[in-house]
Amino acid sequence: EVKEVWEDYNKWNEMCHFWITTNFLQLNLDQVNDEIVEFQKRIYLNSKRRPEDLILLHLKSVIDTFKLNLPIMLELGNPALKPRHWEAIFKSLGIPTKTEFTFEELLSLGIVGKRDFVAELSSAASGEYSLEISLRKIISQWENSEFQLVPHHTDSAYTLSSMDFVMGTLEDHQATLQAMSTSRHILGIRDEVEAWELKLALVSEVITEWLYCQRQWLYLESIFSQSDIQKQLPEETLKFSKVDKFWRGFMKRVKKSPNIIETCSQIVYQLFSEANRVSEEILKGLQTYLETKRTSFPRFYFLSDEDLLDILAQTQNPRSVQPHLRKCFDNITTLDFRDDPLEHKPEITTMTSAEGEKVRFNTPVLCQGTVEDWLTKVEISMKSTLFSYLGKCLKAFTDMEREDWLFAFPSQCILAVEQMVWTHNTFAAIEAIEGGHNKNALIEYKEFFVEQLNNMVSLIQRDLTPLQRTAISSVLVIDVHLRDVLEDLVKIKCKSTTDFQWVKQ
Repeated sequence: EVKEVWEDYNKWNEMCHFWITTNFLQLNLDQVNDEIVEFQKRIYLNSKRRPEDLILLHLKSVIDTFKLNLPIMLELGNPALKPRHWEAIFKSLGIPTKTEFTFEELLSLGIVGKRDFVAELSSAASGEYSLEISLRKIISQWENSEFQLVPHHTDSAYTLSSMDFVMGTLEDHQATLQAMSTSRHILGIRDEVEAWELKLALVSEVITEWLYCQRQWLYLESIFSQSDIQKQLPEETLKFSKVDKFWRGFMKRVKKSPNIIETCSQIVYQLFSEANRVSEEILKGLQTYLETKRTSFPRFYFLSDEDLLDILAQTQNPRSVQPHLRKCFDNITTLDFRDDPLEHKPEITTMTSAEGEKVRFNTPVLCQGTVEDWLTKVEISMKSTLFSYLGKCLKAFTDMEREDWLFAFPSQCILAVEQMVWTHNTFAAIEAIEGGHNKNALIEYKEFFVEQLNNMVSLIQRDLTPLQRTAISSVLVIDVHLRDVLEDLVKIKCKSTTDFQWVKQ
């Protein structure tokens, strides 16, 4: 056991000599600390068995004395210490900076007396090191980040795929760099942090302009790819061709070299800003053009820009208005076209409602000239045709059997004439009472009208087509209301055409 004690004593001296005489920067301080702790445990256990052993007591005292310098030794061994920190340490010791030195030399220079200074410097170095690690991660991620492109569905052009992840990462890293710039440990990497703040700010500005340009290009490309639009907007078409050429050429270059940091330069930002400025001019010209069309044919105000452009982009195909008819004309779903044998252009002969009712125009409308011109003619033909039918329907009311009359004309005309005749007959009945010719005129007309209504109820029970049943149902709804009005007039004993109960109708 005595031999073992002396062996421990010699081993300790050898380790201490190695630690204080070896180049300090080459020491593994974590290993040194572990060896001291392990050795101290061993001595402690031996001293428990042999508490009176003087050699063990002396060795324990020597270890405790060495451990007094261990904290500053570990502080100096902080891997976060950089050459600039060592320059500050040697400056505090009053000697030039050395690249090779031992802990023994530092002790002789009075490093223990600089314990607080070294501790503060080591703590600052750890903070700087932590910031530097975060900065290196940011730099590494961006140096390897690339734009992801997808082919445009119409041709060989490319567009950016979803940028949500990139923009989210960009915002996170900008926030991290901003926090770094306010840290008290930034001194050693301030210039680098500020440089990357500027780089990422530029990336953010470029991508913002880029994505806006992409949205504009996608919208305008679908419009100006139509030959009809190109003919109608030559100035805007020329401007778009320049934007289109820039976009396609730039995206091909990005496809070959997609690195984000390398791509996002101040020049690229300026190019996109200019492309966006031109796109805004094109959009302004396009809006002016659409407003002109809407002024010419006000029903175009019922259409969105996309719907109107869809029509204007196919002026050579008049049938392209079909999907948008119901927005322009209430309940008109289709127009029937036929080719004019003389003009070799299509002409419109019939309008069809959502219920399937067809009304043939008195005069077919030739699809000639601009779309707003012939649609205006269609609107005029609709009105004139219905007006013509209305006159015939009114005349036929007394000439035809009611059952035949109800299905002989467009439903709109039937409903109008039904109310016109009722108003005329009711007014005549009130006048007869007012003039003293027939005090029961209103009662008699009410009875006649109720009988007519009952006949219609039996009519709707017959075998009718869906369109006929819909028409009769509409007339019935109106007639039931008119019957109720007659009953109210009879109940209050209306005697004058100026009575409020009549006038309010």
